[in-house]
Amino acid sequence: MQLVLAPISLLRRPGEGRPRPLLGRRKLSVRTTLGFSTESETVIRCLKGKLWITDGRTGDVILPEGGNFIGSKGAVIVVEALEESVVEIRRG
Repeated sequence: MQLVLAPISLLRRPGEGRPRPLLGRRKLSVRTTLGFSTESETVIRCLKGKLWITDGRTGDVILPEGGNFIGSKGAVIVVEALEESVVEIRRG
């Protein structure tokens, strides 16, 4: 399964020299899942709530609000909201 997200927007973080492509930001209801494969290193950030993430390589991860997960190139990632959540996905 591949997740199709919003068009790429280039945003800068403070102090960062190069823009990082924002692939998408989504609100997730409890038990809602996203599944996608990565073409490059991918950063998943939990902006609100709590997420369960697995990529078939590092095992299961519980990501709290404010936490980041870095998925490697070629990974198949599944994200599930354990509570009402907001997730942000960027290329690394």
